[in-house]
Amino acid sequence: NYGNPPGRTNLTPVEVQRLFGDVVFATTSGPDRILTPSGQKWMEATSAAMADGHCEGMAVLSRLVYSGVLDPAQFGNASINALTIDGNPALQREIAFWWATQCVDPTRSSAIDGTPTNILDLLIASLKGESQETYVLHVFMDGIGGHAVTPYAVAALGNGFTEVRLYDNNHPNIERTLLID
Repeated sequence: NYGNPPGRTNLTPVEVQRLFGDVVFATTSGPDRILTPSGQKWMEATSAAMADGHCEGMAVLSRLVYSGVLDPAQFGNASINALTIDGNPALQREIAFWWATQCVDPTRSSAIDGTPTNILDLLIASLKGESQETYVLHVFMDGIGGHAVTPYAVAALGNGFTEVRLYDNNHPNIERTLLID
């Protein structure tokens, strides 16, 4: 996970077009298409908001790779663990794109709030092989902020306890868990 250090790329007009279509361009022909003023402002503001971290984009992207929807080879290596962020603008832009999806529909209006038990039930159903639903788990602390992680497995531990196994982009290559009572 990272903020907005120098030398890293966030959104470009290409990603804004992926989100909104050609309507974001003031001109629609030629290689040097220019965003509309509102498109440019949205791109800059959304990229600036990533200064607190790119965890949402990393969590979503890891879910897409884990699910086989995206191939990490398109970002330079068939193994996601072998990818590097520095010097890899294609990966940086893809992380920024998936971060930005939380700001627009259908993602924005699809956020699910609930009790730990309600969320656990959704996760269990989504992690079954036949489900097409995938989730990123957001954890918030009042006054401090939040973090997005990728749930990938659920295990019943007995005595009313369930463990949700997580990929946490703040701690790559370390299995993290959420214990729900």
